[in-house]
Amino acid sequence: MRSLCSLRKRLILAVAAGWLGASRLLAATEVRAEISAEEISPDDSLNLTVRVSGESLPRGIQPPALPPLVNLRPAGGPSSSTSFQWVNGKTSASMAFSWMLLPLKEGPASIPPIEVRVGQTTYHTEPLHVQVSARPSPGRGGRKRGMIRDDQEGPLNRGSGRDILVRAEVDRQRPFVGEPVILTYKLLTRARIARVSPDEPPSYNGFLADDVPVQPAETRRRVVDGGLGYDEYILARKILTSTEAGTKVIEPAAFRITAELPMEGDLFERFFRNSLREVMRQTERVEMEIRPLPAEGRPADFSGAVGKFALKESTDRTDASTGDAVGFRVTLEGVGELRTASAPALPKLHDFRVYEPKLEEKSALDGAQRHVTRSWNYVLVPLAPGKQEIPAIRFSYFDPKEGVYRVATGGPTILSVRRGAESVAAVSPVARQEILPLRQELHYLKPLDRSLRRSVAPLYKQTSFLLLLGVPLLAPLVVSGFSALTASGAGERLRRRRFSRTARRLIGRAAMTVSRGRPGEFYDALSCALVESVSERLETPPFGLTYERIDEGLASAGVSEETRQRYRRLLETCDSLRFAPVQPGTEDPKRRLSEAREILRGINRECRGRRLARTG
Repeated sequence: MRSLCSLRKRLILAVAAGWLGASRLLAATEVRAEISAEEISPDDSLNLTVRVSGESLPRGIQPPALPPLVNLRPAGGPSSSTSFQWVNGKTSASMAFSWMLLPLKEGPASIPPIEVRVGQTTYHTEPLHVQVSARPSPGRGGRKRGMIRDDQEGPLNRGSGRDILVRAEVDRQRPFVGEPVILTYKLLTRARIARVSPDEPPSYNGFLADDVPVQPAETRRRVVDGGLGYDEYILARKILTSTEAGTKVIEPAAFRITAELPMEGDLFERFFRNSLREVMRQTERVEMEIRPLPAEGRPADFSGAVGKFALKESTDRTDASTGDAVGFRVTLEGVGELRTASAPALPKLHDFRVYEPKLEEKSALDGAQRHVTRSWNYVLVPLAPGKQEIPAIRFSYFDPKEGVYRVATGGPTILSVRRGAESVAAVSPVARQEILPLRQELHYLKPLDRSLRRSVAPLYKQTSFLLLLGVPLLAPLVVSGFSALTASGAGERLRRRRFSRTARRLIGRAAMTVSRGRPGEFYDALSCALVESVSERLETPPFGLTYERIDEGLASAGVSEETRQRYRRLLETCDSLRFAPVQPGTEDPKRRLSEAREILRGINRECRGRRLARTG
């Protein structure tokens, strides 16, 4: 019983001692907030520091969240630092969290109380007040303290308002929609700069933005601004193209600058302290009025090109044979913006088969102008011999300097086409448009030099006649048996197996051409394999099939739209690559073979065996 009472007393004493220790620890903890100055100019930055100090601090103190600031915004932070001291047997520890703040405009600014949580206790700092003035009053540059001792220092970042400036400029204030504008960020400095880094880049909503490479060290020039001489550097340059009319605002951009600036304080402090300091600078807002394109005189084929352009068209040869692949290039070159415009429309070419073009684009900045070159490379296959003319191509654009719409034209282009010796194997069934004539041989009767006589026995005396008499009796049995097999799915399984064998044979034939290194032959064989396999499954001849006929037959047979689209894309790609030049390494025949096998398996799996309706 005594031991139990003794244990209880010890427990009570331990709890009391712990409570007293915790109370003493909390009582010794102090939380303060300090700022680097109580009056700053609109170009200066302000340092805010929240410091937690005491004999010992708990672990894991998290940075406090800043409350809504008045006329200030955070530009960096928080950064943290810790310190520990032991003097005459007494210990002290402190932890500091620092932010860099920027003023928004002239006038009063304030920092509300900041909530700081230390262990299980929550502290609140005193509110701090700052005056943002274009001309700070003398003697008001000292630090404003909230429970701060005089021997504690905060980071300095004041003054130098006219020593370092940043500017944002555009080459035109009232551009048209689609007209490129050059935005330039400049640094004006009277001090030696060690480093410049963007701190808060603005967003360019409503613009197409392109970065222009700039080497700031190579752009240095001497300028005079406000009666003071500066070294001017170009920090960044962008090409902005507005996509809609109206008033557009580019928000200020902030830069973090490390420079050699004169230090404040007495002579001894200026001599021993480093003169490199970090300051924040931000540009002014840039407003532009984007003018809409005029409706008067707008051509019907205008698609949004703004600038000044010239159009050229050319072919890679002047004569060809029917069935040959002819390269046809349409080039637009000039100054302005073409990304918002569509390709020039080709006229109707009834005697050519036209494949989708490949686009090439180049752009460069020359001074304050954006040079653009766009080329569309077509593949044309002539279908008829003779002098074939490709009519002149029109392209409408808006000239912002003159404020009028203009039309650039090229051509026409003449191509001499001769009839080529095309074979059936040279052109796939899908691409063939000609009607194949049917031939019929004439057989002549020759007179006999002997008398006519019967060479065979009469029909009723032949054994085959007796067998024919049993056909009407066996026919119902055969028909009923065939119907039973069809109803049970045997006929469908037979068609599936026949399709699989045909597809494997034709795909294998196309795979054998890969090793020959002739892409045109491979894609021709693969195109024939795709068409002939589907014609076998639809039970229709491959000659005369077109893209639309194949798609109609597969749809009526129950093949899904996704499978039909994959099949058509692959077939169109094969027909295009039969004529278009293929660069080595750009195409993978093995991948095309694997894709063809997968698509044909899907068709065989989804097809319900319906025949394609025949046409006359």
